[in-house]
Amino acid sequence: MLSNLASWVQDVIESLGYLGVALLVIAENVFPPIPSEIVLPFAGFVARRGDGSVVVMVIASTIGSVLGALILYAIAAAIGPERIHAFVRSEEHTSELQSHLNLVCRLLLEK
Repeated sequence: MLSNLASWVQDVIESLGYLGVALLVIAENVFPPIPSEIVLPFAGFVARRGDGSVVVMVIASTIGSVLGALILYAIAAAIGPERIHAFVRSEEHTSELQSHLNLVCRLLLEK
């Protein structure tokens, strides 16, 4: 699965260049299953290969990160602080179970 994702990320960066890097970093911020550990090394690889500038890749990824954070901020602002606090309080009792599930998921995905 990760190899398919890595191939897709590489295709996007090679096709769209700096815009592709920015869009992928926005997606990575908003949709966590796209890891920056795949996006950013490919951006560096493309830049090092001579198809782009490392400085501009860094700027594009920074812009993408800021835009992704602004999207998440807008979602949280639309939901409202009262509902977010209520959700966090209702989820506090599941944090121990959630940490165990996260550990199991990590162990399963490493294989």
